[in-house]
Amino acid sequence: MKVTLRWFEEQVVIATYPEIEVSTDDYPQLTDQIYAYKNAKTDEAKRAALDNLEHKLKDLCIDGVPVFDLLGPYDQDPYATWVADVRDAGFIADSEDNKY
Repeated sequence: MKVTLRWFEEQVVIATYPEIEVSTDDYPQLTDQIYAYKNAKTDEAKRAALDNLEHKLKDLCIDGVPVFDLLGPYDQDPYATWVADVRDAGFIADSEDNKY
């Protein structure tokens, strides 16, 4: 008796994209969010400030188009990718009922 096995890994992959610059000179409506990030003291405060900036970039529209889309932070190929974590790994049994 035999079984056919296949190894799997569920991975968290991080992709970083080329930098974009967001300036209060170009987008004065983002002044509060940019200053909140610049003045954040902890990693948690910086993450929260970046989240708020992202939401504002998606909400703020120029000629009906969100600034987030105008800046196109992920329109280009990723600058780099890497596996940040392997969440789960193990064998699965190959069968007609269990295709991944």
